[in-house]
Order: sequence, then C-alpha cells, then structure tokens
Amino acid sequence: MYRIFLAETVPTTSVGIFSTDVTVRWAKTIEISGLSSTVGISVGWYIKFQGQIYNITNVVYNSFTHVYILTVAGFPELGTYVSADYELFTDAAITNQIELDCDKLDMVTLFSVADISDISKRNDSITKQVMLQGTRQNDRAFGSIFHANRVSDGTLNNTILFNTSALRPADCLVYEESMFVLIGSLRITNTHVDGEGNVQYECVITGKFIDLKVAINDRLLSDLDMTDLSHRYNVTNITNSWDTSTERYNGLTNSYSSSAFSMGSGYVYPRIDYGVIFKDTGLQSGATDADRNANTDLSKINVFNFRPAIFVKEYFDRIFRQTQYTYEIKGSTDFINQFNRLIIPNNQQALQSFQSGKQEIGTSTFSQDQTYLFHFFDNNTQLAIGDFSFNETDLVSVNPDQYTHSGTADNAIMYVNKNFLSDVHVTGHLASINNPYSTPTQVAFQLVERPYAAYTGSGVTTPFNDINGWTVVDQVAYTLAPNGSTGDTLTSVDMDFIVGQRTYKETNQLMLRLWITNSNITSLHGFTGSVSFTGASISFPKDLETTITYEIKDGDVVIPTPPVNVKQLDFLKSIINQFNFYVYNTKEKPNHLVFQKYDDYYALVQPNLLVTNSLDWTGKIDMTKNFKVKYNLEIPKKYTFVYKNDSDYLNSTYQGKYVDPYGTYRLSDALGITDERKISLIFSPSPMTQDAATGRYQPGIYTVNNNTPTRPNFQPMNSNIRLLYYNGLKDCQSYDIQKDLFNQSGAYWGLDTLQSGLTQYPQCSNYYFDPAVTDSLVPLSDLNFGVPFETYFANSTTYTNTPTAFDLFYSRQVKELKNENVFTIECNAFLTENDITNLDLRVPVFVDLGRYGYSYFKILEIQYTDNKSASLVTLQRIVFDTPVVAAITPTPPPPADTSFGATDFISGDSSSDYESKHVQGAPGSVVTIEVTSYTNTNSGGHLQVNSSDVFLSNTFTVTLDAGGLGSFNASITGDASDTGTVVMGTFTIISTAIGSVSGTTTYTISKIF
Repeated sequence: MYRIFLAETVPTTSVGIFSTDVTVRWAKTIEISGLSSTVGISVGWYIKFQGQIYNITNVVYNSFTHVYILTVAGFPELGTYVSADYELFTDAAITNQIELDCDKLDMVTLFSVADISDISKRNDSITKQVMLQGTRQNDRAFGSIFHANRVSDGTLNNTILFNTSALRPADCLVYEESMFVLIGSLRITNTHVDGEGNVQYECVITGKFIDLKVAINDRLLSDLDMTDLSHRYNVTNITNSWDTSTERYNGLTNSYSSSAFSMGSGYVYPRIDYGVIFKDTGLQSGATDADRNANTDLSKINVFNFRPAIFVKEYFDRIFRQTQYTYEIKGSTDFINQFNRLIIPNNQQALQSFQSGKQEIGTSTFSQDQTYLFHFFDNNTQLAIGDFSFNETDLVSVNPDQYTHSGTADNAIMYVNKNFLSDVHVTGHLASINNPYSTPTQVAFQLVERPYAAYTGSGVTTPFNDINGWTVVDQVAYTLAPNGSTGDTLTSVDMDFIVGQRTYKETNQLMLRLWITNSNITSLHGFTGSVSFTGASISFPKDLETTITYEIKDGDVVIPTPPVNVKQLDFLKSIINQFNFYVYNTKEKPNHLVFQKYDDYYALVQPNLLVTNSLDWTGKIDMTKNFKVKYNLEIPKKYTFVYKNDSDYLNSTYQGKYVDPYGTYRLSDALGITDERKISLIFSPSPMTQDAATGRYQPGIYTVNNNTPTRPNFQPMNSNIRLLYYNGLKDCQSYDIQKDLFNQSGAYWGLDTLQSGLTQYPQCSNYYFDPAVTDSLVPLSDLNFGVPFETYFANSTTYTNTPTAFDLFYSRQVKELKNENVFTIECNAFLTENDITNLDLRVPVFVDLGRYGYSYFKILEIQYTDNKSASLVTLQRIVFDTPVVAAITPTPPPPADTSFGATDFISGDSSSDYESKHVQGAPGSVVTIEVTSYTNTNSGGHLQVNSSDVFLSNTFTVTLDAGGLGSFNASITGDASDTGTVVMGTFTIISTAIGSVSGTTTYTISKIF
C-alpha cells in the first residue's frame, strides 16, 4: 500500500511588503537599503524575495549607510534590484503536510535515465497516470480545485490545501508500506467528475530534472541579470581579466571593485578576431605611414576585438540560482578544470550597451532676429540655432567653432561622439514671422546632419560654414499665405517634433536651423520680412522610458551580454549533448542535480569493477513469465554529430566546399536499421586561424568584402552562439593594443596606443591546450566532434590526432550499441520497496537465466507498481571485447539484525523505538556518517543516535572491529498525541579511513505518529 504526503513550508505572520533597493553580491547574502532600522529584522525571520522564501540566519545593520545585510539559508540570484518588492515574516515557518487518501491506488513509476534508441535524450523518474479518489481527505488536500467558484492566489506562499493550483507543483513524499521510495513533485493534470458526482483527480509525480526543465522552459539567457558584472571598458580591465582580476559593479555603493581572477567565474576578454579593423585613413593629409598601414601590420590589434566572454559555469550558476535547485559537475579534477574553462564569447556585430532612465539634453538660449539670416542657396536662407550647451556629452557635444554669417552663431554645430541608436525630441519657439511677399513662403524648423567638416576659417564659403551639404533628418514646416492675406503671419509657435529611432554615426555633425524658402529670396539678406526665434532644445532619447543603444567606446561601462533569443533550456541541453552528460539526483539531495559524463556514470561496468560491484538479481527475475529479447533493431544506420551552420567567412567557406558544418562527425552502422540519428547543438563551430609569424592563434568570426579575405576587407557581424575553451595566456611575438583616434582639426583618423610590448595573449579555441605549457600550443582535446577536412592555420598530425568530443564522450557508448552481441531483455522482476529505495541506475546487475545462460546488465528502465506485483524491467547486456564470464558471488550479509542501507518505518508510542544498524567494511576502519536530511514536525520529536539528539549536517563515527563490523542505534521519540506528524532522518556514509564499505551508503529512518 502506498502512502503519499504533500508538504509545504510557509511563513505566517507578515511584517509587510516593502519596495526598496536590494543587492545580492555574495552567495547566501541579501543587502537591503532604504529600510528603517525600526523594522527590527531579527534572526529567525523569513524573507520572500524573487518568488523564493529564505530563512534569515544572521542580521547586520549598518547605521551609517542604513543597510541591512542578511545572511540567508539559500542562494538568491546575484544582482542589483532597484525598487524590488519583498516581504518579511517574523515567526518560524510552519510546515504544512497532509496525507492523501490512497485507498485502491494503482501507481506505476518509471525509473529511467536515457534511451538507447536516442542517445541525445535524457529521462527522469516519472509516474504514469495516478488516479486519486475524490474523498473528503483528498478534496481538502487539493482545496476542491475542481469547484467552479474556487480560486487560488499566486501571491501566497501556499502550494497545497486551499491554495492548490495545477500550475504550481507540490512537493511530495511517497512511501510504500513503511519504505520511503520517492521524493518528487505532484501536479494535478485533470479532474474527472462522473454523472453521479464522483470525483477523481488525475495526477503525475515527476522527478526534479523534469521540474527544472518546466521551470526554465520559456526563459532566455538574456533574462539573466548580469548587472553585477558591469565594468569600465579600458585596457587595464581587459588585460587584468586574463589572469589577475575582474572589475565588478556594486549597486549598493554605486562603485566598482576588483575580484581576484577565478577560472569559471564572471567574464574574461579572450583574443578573438571579430574583424574590427582600424578606420580607413587612406592618404588623408596629416595621417602618418604607421596610421595608413595599421590594418596590414599584425603587431597592432584594435582594442575592440577584445570583448567580454562569459564563462559557462557562470551561466550554470545563474540559471540554477533562479530556481530551487543546485547542481554539480561530477568528474575528474582535469575534466572539471576543462569545464570551468568553457566560455560563451560575445556574438554582437559591435560591442554595445544600453542606457535608459536618463536623457542627454542640449539646451539653446539663442534669441535672434532676421539680421542673423545668412547664406543663400536656391531661394533659401537659414537661421542657425546656436548657444547650445549639454547636460552630458557622452553621445553628442558642441563644436566650439563659430558658424559664421553676417553675425556669428556660437556653439551651433553638434558633434556625434559615438555610434548610437535613439529617437530624438526637438523643441523650438518661433516668436514671430511674417511673409513680405506676394507668393507663399515656406518656413521649416529642421534637424540636419552632414559628414564631418573641419573648421578652416570664418569665410561663408568654407566647408565648415557652407549652407550646402546638409541632409534633413526631420522637420516641422508651415506655409505662410501671401502678404496681406489671412495667415501671412505666425506668432508664438512651438515648433516641436519627434524623430523616430535611427542611427547617428560617429564624427557626423548635427545642427538645428530655421529654413525659409521663397522665390523672391535671391541674395544673402534677401528675406525682407521679420523673424524672431527664442530658444530650442534637443533630447536624446525623447523621454526617460526609452532605451538608447550605443557602441561601446574606451572608458564606457559595459555589461557582458548573453546571446539573444537563446532559451536557457536549449543551452543546458546542448551542454548536456556536447559532453554526453547524464543528469540525476539522489534521495538524500532531491533538489541537487548531478551532471556526469556517460563513461563516468557507468564506471562500474568496466571489466575491472564489474564483478565486485554488481547486484545479483537472479532471484528477482520471474522465470515463470515470458521474457523478451530485443536486438539492436532500433539502432540507427547512421549517427551524425553536428554544430549549427553560421554565415561568417570561415564557416561559409568550409560549408561551400564540404556541405557539412566544420567539425561534423558521421558514423555509419552496417547493422543499423532505423533512419539517421542526429545529435545537433545550438552552438556554431569557431574555426581557428593564425596571424602569420606572430605566434597568435585565435577564432575568426567575421565576414569579408568582395570575397577578399585580407584584413582591410574584414567586417564584424552578428553571429550565432559559440562555445570555446579559454586556455589562459600563451607566448607570442610582441604586439600593441591600439584604438582609433579622430583628429578634428585635420579631419583624419590616427592611432592611440593603449598598451605596447605585450608578449602573451589570452588564447581561446575549440582546442583545449595543455595549461602547463605557455611557449607552444599542445592540444589535449577538441570540442568539435570530427576532424575537419581542412583548417585555417598551420596544421599538423598533432591536431589531427587530438581526441575529439566524439572520441572522448560518445565513442564507448556508440561502440557498445554497434556491437552485434548487444541486446536488451524485457522481463518481469519481483522488486521490493527496499530495492526501489536504494535504486541506483549506475549499478550493474548480474542475472543467471538458467539454461538460457547468464550475463551482466545495465538497468535501462523499471516500471514499478508495488512490492506485491512484478515490475517490468528493461536490461541491456554488457559486452566487452574480452567477455567477463565469471559469475557473481554475492556478498554475504553481516551477522547482525539489520544491515546499513535500508529504510525503517517505526511504529509505536512515544517511548524510544530504535533500530540497531550495522556497517561493514575494512577491519579497523573509522567510518564517518552524516545526517543528510532531517524532518521533524512532531511537537516532542527527537532523532537520536546512541541516545543523543542529532540534527541536519551533524556527523558521527563508527569504528569497525577486526571482523570489519560496526554498529550504532538510530532512534525516534515523540509525542504520540500529535497525530499526523512525522520525524524522519537520513544517514549517509561520507568517508572511510580504510577502503570502502560494503553495500549501499545511505539509511533512512522515519516514524509517522
């Protein structure tokens, strides 16, 4: 019989909902500013923030800065939150739980981690349809969710009882008889009501990996807040990021500080050729030979080819921080080091940032009349609006030279300091104008633009002062009726207009002017009417709600930017498929997901470990029923491992010749039956190039003009998401980092050296190079699945023979599946609740089928109903080049009452009920055991070891005797009158002084009162 409990932890007494600035700079720390000390936050309170509830374990209040610094039990997502909403609770959280009425329940639970017919697919524990009767108890547990008048409130913390919602899963614990078999999430999918009014709840219970996928399904990488990684773009921060430190933003103090470099944390500026070349200096007067030859001089690197790449580990940290889950990359020290070196480079055409919440406003105090009309061009005259000043000059500044006419307009010409995209609000006040002519006169207030013109004197015919050459960006215009007619005069007109989003180009010049047109204007001062203009303004952008996109320049603040339109779930899936990760959790840590390579996940099936680590399932197989042997008829005829196409020059060139993307691997199976199976990633390949005779090797992500692949023809581009290794600093020939510098007086581009004489560069590549070697590149592995047919650097057999991603992560698995001696067995097995409690799909089993032979198997899938019914089991035969034929010799149980590695359900009154648990291992070893889970809802409940109370994370030791045995007493006491409550604890062996222990390493004890 099954017992299912729903549970939730809910703080009850609210102090109130607040909205102030919140900063999460460190793990388990929340900083609150702008909150009065009179609130009196104390240890033991709870805070609900970003949809999660955290217990407050420590409180510090800074009376000088008026900031609360809270240490919490949990991992809120790092970032700065302006005017963030949060709620504080004073009392201890209440754990609500309710047992569902499971009478007549039939439940089949599917345990599986992968599918051999699709090696890119990952599974998780999930129940088939669970039908619960609409009893009074279940109606209460689910809050009569089917009732037409019933509503739930998503703002509350409750997830069960009155606030149950089909959109929010509830935590559940599943027992069979007295054995704890599953922690998962229960979700109601449908409610059925028959003609007689009988209700049935259709539910499903899923594992945590499925829940994670649901939780992040529609979230994008760009939804992750990277504000705390903001820093100033300068050569010091660029070079420091290589191996010394990274600058980061503190929203609380509105300042920057440095964090020591840590591989996998934050960002780094790798060497990638993005195709950013120096400006075309041509043969312009004043440019030096060095300026003119900069794009062919490989000892010069344009600084804007350095862009911040975000570590993959940083993405993982932030994705998991926004959920209730934690994660672990499990593997060798070398593999974890490789994983920590993975980066996602910037993929924008230009390094950009965004600005909102402020405006750059130019204001004119200009007040002039028709005496300032000047210049004559095709029956037009203009009044240049001068006397401008700006509140900030980041985007636009004023050229101080005088725009000359019969009078002078100081500060009329505006200079664009950087490329930016924005809308604009222009205002101007026309006090009065009259039309002195017998024909209509057009008057327009205009924003005009032109390429840069240097000031060369006050003459009206100089390029700087020429009326011609301006292009109208936008305007507001009026027509004055002929003189003497109604409408021949305008007075007090606000000539405002808004220019839509457009790009303003660096070095271009802008101006506001009054433009008057009439065929009678035939000379410099030909307009004989009167005009009075009194003030103007120009605002970038039009309002505080609009965002400006601008190209980063030296000294600007830059936020490392995730690729756009990439789902977090797709990102995780592609990382999983890149390394053939299997993802699983344990009952001891249900919300902790482990990512482990296939070879490591199935490490126990290796020949040297198989026999001693297999479980003997011979006695569990029901030989009285049919069993089915299935051969590899679902194995595909062909496997294809492939990255995504992209349109950069190197990828396009390769695909034009070989069709497949760079680094594709195809594998045929002569014994395969089904169609091709493709393992596709969202990432595009990044072919490596080299700068000749410099010793620098780097990816090239650019297009070229006129199909001419020389540096002056390179063009930056928006690319698809990429995945690379950051290999640290490698030796090279001396080089300088430089930037373009515009000479306004000479109107030409020169160079500004930011750092010179560098002899190491921050190498990144699809290859993982030996980190211990800096004076050469020694490839150890390759992210590509296959060896490309051609490369774009000086290749050698060293690279050709470098293990690829297929070699490292898939070859063993595919080799097993291609083996003609591999088959699967579908059979019935009598599994107990203890088998399910201790189920580990990584552990192989041995089965002796009598006259049908014996072998070792992997467990692929179990469909478990209960301990009274046979489970349908799918096993895959383990085959080696040299078969393992020795039959298993099961380890005899210890000569004591109860072995370690079971689940005990204690019943009885409040007296001390205990179980004596034995540990078996190497003689004389000291075994350390930790309390890895602890639940206590009983008012007088105690969990004890050897008559002493223990709590979560407590450890104790057991010393094994000369026979390799040791024991301890685990007990539970409580108030028997506090019915419906539970005390439960899980003990896990975490270390042994000598060798290892026999059997499983966890034991759970529980009692329901």
